[in-house]
Amino acid sequence: MLHAIAKQAFQLRPLRSLPPAIVVATWLVCASTLAGCSDPATNANDVTSGADAVDDGVGLADAVSLSDAPTAVVVDPAACPGGWGCSCAANADCATGVCLASVGGASNVCATECADGVCPVGERCRALGGSAGLHWICVDGRTGLCDPCTDDAQCRVFGLQDAACADYGARGNFCAVSCTGDADCGEDYRCGKSRSISGDDALRCVRIADVGDPESSLGTCPCSTAASAAKRSTSCYVETFALGRKIGRCVGTRACGDAGLSACTAVAPKAEACDGVDDDCDGQTDEFTCGDGNPCTDDACDLAKGCSNTNVDKACDADGSACTVADACSGGSCVAGKALKCDDANGCTVDSCDSVIGCRNIASDGASCDDGAKCTVGDACKAKACVAGVAKACADDDSCTLDSCDGASGDCVHQALIGVLCDDGDVCTHTDLCTNAGTCAGAALPCDDGKACTTDACEAGKGCVFTQSVDGAGCDDGNQCTGPGTCSGGVCLAGPPKQCTTPGPCFVAACLAKSGECIVTQRASGLFCDDGDVCTGGGLCDANG
Repeated sequence: MLHAIAKQAFQLRPLRSLPPAIVVATWLVCASTLAGCSDPATNANDVTSGADAVDDGVGLADAVSLSDAPTAVVVDPAACPGGWGCSCAANADCATGVCLASVGGASNVCATECADGVCPVGERCRALGGSAGLHWICVDGRTGLCDPCTDDAQCRVFGLQDAACADYGARGNFCAVSCTGDADCGEDYRCGKSRSISGDDALRCVRIADVGDPESSLGTCPCSTAASAAKRSTSCYVETFALGRKIGRCVGTRACGDAGLSACTAVAPKAEACDGVDDDCDGQTDEFTCGDGNPCTDDACDLAKGCSNTNVDKACDADGSACTVADACSGGSCVAGKALKCDDANGCTVDSCDSVIGCRNIASDGASCDDGAKCTVGDACKAKACVAGVAKACADDDSCTLDSCDGASGDCVHQALIGVLCDDGDVCTHTDLCTNAGTCAGAALPCDDGKACTTDACEAGKGCVFTQSVDGAGCDDGNQCTGPGTCSGGVCLAGPPKQCTTPGPCFVAACLAKSGECIVTQRASGLFCDDGDVCTGGGLCDANG
């Protein structure tokens, strides 16, 4: 019978032209005794243009097109009481066993069953338990929208599992239903990305921002009749700021009632006082409330006695300078300690103290220093380190000494060399050698060119010099068997030969060129000889000569 009434109602006027008490498409909440909701096992699809406008967990194609969708229902007086759209006070008053609150909750009407699993645009077909058992009932997809909430479960009435308790910031938390566009949400709402208090982000219907409120992208939710009757509430807060930085939030509550949505009960943050209350809502109580500005007192808050400031002996900062250390409290006053020692024992830094940062040790690149080695000179600083200079000059320009530097004393050492080839610097000497005295000496350079008609000499700075003798000058041709020679054109001409005598004709005399000695030799016996007598024809030599 209900299906027959539904089929007749689908042919009537649009939804917005009917009184609220008989409009099924905008039902908001079930009576408090109803069970949860779910999609029908089959053919329980939302009516949209070809696909679900909101994911209701079924994911099936729509049963009919938008042009075929029922848009309103008219009460059939013959069906009352208990029929579709008839007034009811409880589930038992309805044939379906389900009595729903109408728009605004001003009155209740009997729900309609899903016609072949199909509901008007904007509604969902859900399984509801009423006084007559389990029924598939058409439920408004925006049920509970903008009602205060404390968790997602409060918003998921009638099996609307895609609904969530959305975070509206300081305003509180309010129910939001899923959507694909603004058309799914109705007047004063928009379809936008919203985060639930459980942390998930999704497109949901949220309240359009209040006019003149540039601080928020969300508006203030009104209280529905059902939310006011149920005294639905939510948490809310006022944030605490200090020096432009958020340090906490003061939390309160607000609820729907006869006068609508109440103001947030959160108390505006204020400066901490010694009162046992977290006045600035930063999570700490009575902190910094009794400070006297003296670092040498312990400041405490006692709710019975008030503030106390007790002298203590502890470290402090007397002058605000980093160049003093060991400042300490004495008798309630901070006394400066001793100067900070900034000498880093590094000769390659300039040491000083800055009152803000303390010791400064700046590299003194290029400054003279001592690398600790006695045999280097010209040591200089580089990158806070002493870099060795050049080796100490110990050379004495004496080739007969071995020059070095004693690393222990830094003194130059000149060790004598004996018998070592050297150069005494004199061109008129040769085979120079180092002597025991540590000096270099050589033998006179021989300057003989082997020519009798030259004068041979060695001149300082030049060496051997050979000067040609004048013509006619006497000379020695080197042959001792000739007389004194005479120079001519640089050549020594031999003098007359030396005469060597013999004791007889059987003897032969010869002169030795090197010594000029005459050598007499007896001729062999039987050799012809001239006895010097013209009257004889000569003779022969005998053994007696």
